[in-house]
Amino acid sequence: MSEQNLSAKIPRGFRNVEPTIIGGLTKRQLITFIIAGLIGFIAYLFSFRMIHAGVAVSIAATIIITAPVFFVGFYKHNGLNTEKLLYYIYLFEFKRPKKRPYDHRPLDMRTEPLQIGINKEKEKPVKTKNKDKKRQNKKRKEGVL
Repeated sequence: MSEQNLSAKIPRGFRNVEPTIIGGLTKRQLITFIIAGLIGFIAYLFSFRMIHAGVAVSIAATIIITAPVFFVGFYKHNGLNTEKLLYYIYLFEFKRPKKRPYDHRPLDMRTEPLQIGINKEKEKPVKTKNKDKKRQNKKRKEGVL
């Protein structure tokens, strides 16, 4: 018998595959599924027995309450978990400066670092008491000067 060289191409995307535990769920997904189930069970009992809501209202309340827990456990965006993604969104919106200045000079040509305004108090404009300057500015706007 002749030996044949058998080979198979394996895609490179298998590096990002997480190991599953039960039913195709990862450890993180399984834990959040259990937590959401407990929260949903308690929410259903509370709304059905304590508030005396109907079955449909209780189920709707349970879905609304447990949906964020499922979202946190199951959603990933570009490999980021939900809490990391929300943290980066928070940094982008509130902590980092809105204006990012661009300096085209190479690093060795720069004499002082760029001042981008992080943790700086806003400088108040200096009020001039000179009425002549105000009059001149008005005339410039009107086109007299």
